[in-house]
Amino acid sequence: MTDHTYTLKKISLDKLQESSVLRGKHFLEQFAALPFRTNALDELPEAAILDYLYRHPIVVQAQKKSEKRVYVVTGNLRSAALLSCLSPKTRIPVLVEAPAIPIDIFLTEVIERELLNLCLMAMQTGGHSKAVSALFSLMGKHGTTSSLFPTKSRLAVISGVNRREI
Repeated sequence: MTDHTYTLKKISLDKLQESSVLRGKHFLEQFAALPFRTNALDELPEAAILDYLYRHPIVVQAQKKSEKRVYVVTGNLRSAALLSCLSPKTRIPVLVEAPAIPIDIFLTEVIERELLNLCLMAMQTGGHSKAVSALFSLMGKHGTTSSLFPTKSRLAVISGVNRREI
């Protein structure tokens, strides 16, 4: 892996593009076919999604195409999946990386990043529902409630966990 620098920037959604390398290798279709646990992300308020994106920004590379600057996604693909839940006029935070990943290792580097991300975020069998339940219960013990997940039923819908496991 080469040394990269990253700059946080806000861009409009229409400047974001997918890589022709990823599209040509059918990576995005295979990645998108993976069953994520979350079910109802489009029910979350836009402010909550943007808050998440600031903490987990999409990684992009700036490219110039016919006198227009565009940004090609190179990392945090799960964050990129949230973009369909936002208004097209929304400006989103991205991490612009430089220098560009050489084309001959582009696919490999993007896949390595996503593999590492999946490995770090993976939970033991049953760990996801237990963690969701524990965090929800912790709020209740301290007398607070979430505006995003005010009930266990709402939390079950968003998290993809069976309601009886929370």
